Amino acid sequence: MEHVSQAAEPGKMAHETEVAPSGGTGDPRVDAAIAGLGELGELPVSEHPPVFERIHGQLVEVLGELHVGAGPAGPVGGRDDLAEL
Repeated sequence: MEHVSQAAEPGKMAHETEVAPSGGTGDPRVDAAIAGLGELGELPVSEHPPVFERIHGQLVEVLGELHVGAGPAGPVGGRDDLAEL
């Protein structure tokens, strides 16, 4: 079996990857939350969990706002016969 080694750019570890910039999600609150992931590169790994928790909270808040006013989700495929179980 052949092992292929990829050289990293100077100053980067071999396992780091570049993420292509996206055009955004269409929701500035989601874009701002995702942009917070950029902080991770400057922090030690031991300080990553609070960043993830903050971003997760922001995304949950946005999703909660989208869900307000929506009726209860029905069963997959729109079948109501599972409610009798």
